Amino acid sequence: MPRRAGGRWLLWGAVVALVYVVIWLSAPPGPAILLDGLLPGEPYRRARHPWLPFPFGQPALSGVASLPLEAGGAAPGSVPTGDGQAVVVVPRGGFPGQPGGASVVVTIAPLHLRSVPPPPPGVVFDGNAYRVEARYDPSGLPAAPARRLTLVLSYPVHAEEVMTLAGGVWTPLPTTVFPVVQKLFAEPVALGVFVAASPAGRFHQPQPWWPYAAAGGAAVAAAVAAWWAAARLRGLTAEGRP
Repeated sequence: MPRRAGGRWLLWGAVVALVYVVIWLSAPPGPAILLDGLLPGEPYRRARHPWLPFPFGQPALSGVASLPLEAGGAAPGSVPTGDGQAVVVVPRGGFPGQPGGASVVVTIAPLHLRSVPPPPPGVVFDGNAYRVEARYDPSGLPAAPARRLTLVLSYPVHAEEVMTLAGGVWTPLPTTVFPVVQKLFAEPVALGVFVAASPAGRFHQPQPWWPYAAAGGAAVAAAVAAWWAAARLRGLTAEGRP
């Protein structure tokens, strides 16, 4: 009996190790405490994994909403992405009216960081970049904000400010940080591409993908070996019975 119990514990230990590796693969670099309730309930969705050369995890989602035009401009409303990682809040009159226009259609699209210019020296991006656009319906002409909008960006590890791309140059925006929920709040005066950023540091050291693959393979091999050992112990115990 003690041998059989020991085999079970070995097998469960290997399974837990495999779960750690899978979570490690899906999470960004940085400190993470597992099995204690401190990890967020919903993993951050990426337009593309920053290190792995193949798709991994749930993809980031886009968002779209139509705001009707009133006498004073666009009606107030919020435009979230399907995963809630980016939200644009439009105040009343946030977009001016247009003759013959019925509404303003606001879209948010996640972008992989390799598809945008690199960050300035000493800065690192955290999470996806997001392109925010607005067009009048039915004309399809671009709509420019008449008032400041509110932009909310989630980040997976650590970020301190929202940056916007203007003329090929990244510019920081005044930002309010809520680290408990890992969200940034900014009030841009123009639409475009936005990203969460912070000073380069130990939370964002570049990491190759192959150590994660090797660790995953080792965990799988350990689980198979543990299963074989447990089965062997059961066989020996059965042979020793009278």
